[in-house]
Amino acid sequence: MNQPVPPSGLPTTESTSVDRPDSGQRMGGIGSSERSAFHDYGKMLAVGTVGLAIDFGLFNLLLQVGWNAVWANLLALVVAGLVTFKGNLSLTFAHRNVADRRQALLRFAIVTVLSVLFVEAAVALAGLLSASVVTLNLVKAGVTAIAVVARFYSYREWVFQHSMPPQVPGTQRAGNLGEDTDHQG
Repeated sequence: MNQPVPPSGLPTTESTSVDRPDSGQRMGGIGSSERSAFHDYGKMLAVGTVGLAIDFGLFNLLLQVGWNAVWANLLALVVAGLVTFKGNLSLTFAHRNVADRRQALLRFAIVTVLSVLFVEAAVALAGLLSASVVTLNLVKAGVTAIAVVARFYSYREWVFQHSMPPQVPGTQRAGNLGEDTDHQG
């Protein structure tokens, strides 16, 4: 594209929006929405790591003071789940306006339970097939990775949804400018 030539005769480093493609339009580049998703995914992994540490730490602490393993595990999972919910709400998806936190918590619990059941079912199936310890660990690692990605997208698209501001009667969304866009002229 032609760059404006200043009186000195040297091209400028400035470019117009036509000369500079949007970050999402660069060939081979990552657009801003993809960068945002990777950034959010990294934050979710950090929150999950803290939750995992709380889960194992509390579980082992409760075992040390004489709790039954099943009850210790259940309490540790619930506490870690609440911490990760709050962490994801406050850090990972803080940029979203989540209006109904009770509904988000319920959805978070549903996604988390389904994710745990998915991993458990895959490991149980691998165990029924008389898999070796190495195979069981590979299956668990693989399905856990799939479950983490599925949880991220479930959290982003369903659990921590943007709440829509109330529409004021007689107002139009930006971009329509009063034109009827449903009819082709």
